[in-house]
Amino acid sequence: MKKSIGNIKKLDFKDVGCRKLLSSCSTLDNLFFPQPWSEEDWISLSNDRYAVFYYENNVPDVIGFSLFELDKHSSFAHLYKILINPEYLRSGLGSRLLLASLRDLADKGYKDFYLEVSTKNIAALELYQKLGFKTLCVKKKFYSNGDDAYAMQYLIE
Repeated sequence: MKKSIGNIKKLDFKDVGCRKLLSSCSTLDNLFFPQPWSEEDWISLSNDRYAVFYYENNVPDVIGFSLFELDKHSSFAHLYKILINPEYLRSGLGSRLLLASLRDLADKGYKDFYLEVSTKNIAALELYQKLGFKTLCVKKKFYSNGDDAYAMQYLIE
């Protein structure tokens, strides 16, 4: 049975609960990446970064998030990470999370979105293509485990 999900919330890095949320992100990151960020890496995020989180209703743990690095001098946003708790995969959460992030950033003037994704991550590739991302090139041995990545872009005209 799929779990219910709540609303997208934006993290303000100055909020009192930020450290606990970043700890939850670190936990998710450890589930997905062979060389995940350390908790200290999460805590050191600057205000140049933009994160959006999904929560299960009335539960403080992060069940999914997207993290963008923003270029203050252009309309460029680089998707660093989008992670969904494995219990929520294929629930539509990833699509809703990414769409909400893109809309919010577009409202702030960002028009050029960029990401890298493993050539083996079929589910993510299908999501990005469905949302309009176009493949730019293949980055050979991009990941620490030697996997290749597609560089992808989404432009808002």
